[in-house]
Amino acid sequence: MRRPTGKARQIPEVRLRRALELVRTEGTPMFNPKKTVAGLKLIATDLDWSGGEGAVVEGTGEAIVLAAAGRKAGLAEVSGEGVAVLKQRLGVSSDPVSP
Repeated sequence: MRRPTGKARQIPEVRLRRALELVRTEGTPMFNPKKTVAGLKLIATDLDWSGGEGAVVEGTGEAIVLAAAGRKAGLAEVSGEGVAVLKQRLGVSSDPVSP
C-alpha cells in the first residue's frame, strides 16, 4: 500500500530474505509463487541472495517478491531472460501498453 503513495521504506534484510525464501518454497491453491518461479534463477541485486536454477530474473529483493506475486510494479523492476517466462506464467503481456 505504501508504493502507490510514494512512501519509501527500507525493508529489514532479515524479513526480505525470509520473503524471498518463501516465494521459492511455499504455495497455496489460491496463491502459488513457488510454481510461478519454478525453473527460474532469482538474483537479488541489493543483497547477497540468489535462489533457484534456470533463466535469470534479477532485481531488488522487494521487486522479486512483488513480481513473483504478479504485481505489475515488481514486474517493471526486474530484468533478465526469465522475465518473459514469469510474465507468461502470470498471464501478463510482454508488450508495452499503448496510451
